[in-house]
Amino acid sequence: MTKKVSVIIPLYNAEKYLSETLRCLLEQDYPDYEVLAVNDCSTDDSVRIITEFADRFREKNIDLILVDRAINGGLCAAINSGIRRSTGSYLCFPDADDEIAYNYISSMMETLEKEPSKKWVRCNYTIVLEEEHREYNVS
Repeated sequence: MTKKVSVIIPLYNAEKYLSETLRCLLEQDYPDYEVLAVNDCSTDDSVRIITEFADRFREKNIDLILVDRAINGGLCAAINSGIRRSTGSYLCFPDADDEIAYNYISSMMETLEKEPSKKWVRCNYTIVLEEEHREYNVS
């Protein structure tokens, strides 16, 4: 039996990369997760992008929940708003500009299932600095 994962994405003017992040989340191979997009008073088209993706998520029986904050509170406040609305047994926190592997959720859950004493896991990632044309791998 799989445990539900709540994927919480804080949003503040994230329109440049958000579509790619949502596309990656649609392609996850893990069977039971929800996505909570927490709008921290964005002034760009972030909310429109979330709305446009809603039907695609619904077709795959994945909840895409838009959480609107009335006051911009910053990253921690946005994440906490998402946590309060989450229904999963586990939480994960990609950023709105992340490109995520198809097995992002399943690989972390596999680690947790193999090692039940673990309370959290993190994955390797690469930081891409477009303006510097450099990448940094973090393990």
